[in-house]
Amino acid sequence: MIAVSEALAMGEKMGGDPKVLSDIISVSTGRCFSVDTYSPIPHYKEGTPSCNDYNGGFMIKLIHKDLGLAISAANEGEAISSETLRAHGIYGHMMELGYGDKDFSFVYQYFRNDCGTITKPY
Repeated sequence: MIAVSEALAMGEKMGGDPKVLSDIISVSTGRCFSVDTYSPIPHYKEGTPSCNDYNGGFMIKLIHKDLGLAISAANEGEAISSETLRAHGIYGHMMELGYGDKDFSFVYQYFRNDCGTITKPY
């Protein structure tokens, strides 16, 4: 979700329509659940949390907790978890900003708004 959201926000800032970009990604090597089924783009895929002000779905505070558990397990197994650590940090910052109850796809708004305070409309 983080990679898709970052790519879509970057494309939008470069003048692309995030819905068109999602259409392109969904038929290329970037195709994944976060694009074609659980889109972070509001009203791209009806019925997703992004269509409901990012309410419902899997809350940021829960993915942050789960990523923390994965990091602990990786540490115990002496496994590399650098990208998991980065994701944990991003979702942790979003919690600090007060978005812990939003769906984890809200990370699109985080990147779209330069990783800081997020204001509507989105």
